[in-house]
Amino acid sequence: MLPVYVFTNCDAVDLYRGGTFVARFFPDRTHFANLPHPPVVIDDFIGEQIEGEGWSPKDAKLFRRLAGRAMAVGASRLTAGERLRMGLFMVRHGLTRQKLEALVMRYGMGWGSQDETIRLVGILDGKEVVERSFGADAAAKTLVAEADVSRLVAVEEEEWTGTRIVVRALDQYDNTVPFVFEPYTVEIEGPARLIGPPQRALVGGAGAFWVAGGTEKGRVRISVSSPRFEAPAVLELEIE
Repeated sequence: MLPVYVFTNCDAVDLYRGGTFVARFFPDRTHFANLPHPPVVIDDFIGEQIEGEGWSPKDAKLFRRLAGRAMAVGASRLTAGERLRMGLFMVRHGLTRQKLEALVMRYGMGWGSQDETIRLVGILDGKEVVERSFGADAAAKTLVAEADVSRLVAVEEEEWTGTRIVVRALDQYDNTVPFVFEPYTVEIEGPARLIGPPQRALVGGAGAFWVAGGTEKGRVRISVSSPRFEAPAVLELEIE
């Protein structure tokens, strides 16, 4: 589960879980020194959430680090030294193994939380410039279609121009749903033609096809429909 790599050109990334701020993370310039924009490595899902436990800053840091290690490699693969430090931590705070595991589940994995949404906010020049959200309740909600270019130029006889159309199934957080393999149908109205068959299928939540224009100018309407989705994805092209 950990670490999580965020590829971005932002200066930092803020992590929120269930609407609560966890921590701010920065590009890993140690392990990716030769990249102009190193990935941001998120290695802690707990952050400031445990401040209410009343532990010392040192113990809170220890818990975050060891819980992160356990989430990354598994509790059974902790080193002898890490297990010893965790054991001493349990003694200091009167924790049984079951209580310790419950704390990791609660703070590290969000089990039992009514809101399990994870939100990443990109920081650039001290300002919030972009954000992405993810949730355990994610499900395919909408079908979208986007063209590489929306304007084509009419050509001479025996020539053709075209563009690629990418189709994606999105969840309620506008993320591509990777486990969707639904059939879809392409319909075209206007001075253009579909290259290939009209019946196709999403693979890993995405698909693509090509549309070709010719000598005639005008507006092209493309509709992509699938039995799983109530509304079709519709877009228009201009052939000039």
